[in-house]
Amino acid sequence: MPEPLKLVRISNFLLRKICEEANRRYPYETGGILMGYYEPNGEGTVTEIIGPGPRAKHRRSSFEPDYDFQEKEVAAVYGKSMSQYTYIGDWHTHPNGTGTLSKADRTTMQGISRCPKARCTTPIMLLLVGNPRMWLPQLWELSEDDSHRGIELRVSEPGNSQTQDPIARVE
Repeated sequence: MPEPLKLVRISNFLLRKICEEANRRYPYETGGILMGYYEPNGEGTVTEIIGPGPRAKHRRSSFEPDYDFQEKEVAAVYGKSMSQYTYIGDWHTHPNGTGTLSKADRTTMQGISRCPKARCTTPIMLLLVGNPRMWLPQLWELSEDDSHRGIELRVSEPGNSQTQDPIARVE
């Protein structure tokens, strides 16, 4: 990614799938992975989401994903897209919480940025804050200098999405 992100796009379909998973696990946290691509102009697109996996552990103020499930799903998306869609970050919920990154969230993002296997030095994190009546998305980026900044999330309606076949793997 040549410059800091200006915005990230996600289809209404994918955001709705994230909200459905949030509702299903409420009042516990849940989360997953964002797959997509970056453009040279500093814009990103989420093309696919991966859920927490069947062996994930959900708690009121944290969750632990099913790493084996997620690793296999990331590889499947990457292969199916012919290496175009890559890991760009994570998403998770803050039920009845705030839209700011917790210390654990910041530590996770820094760990991701330093993990050679992730191949993502500036990951993004999408937080879904609220409850089943209303979930508010907040998007954060980790910069090369380990600072965190909020970035614009643009939700596209069907027909306006840059993806023709979004996939939501939420288990």
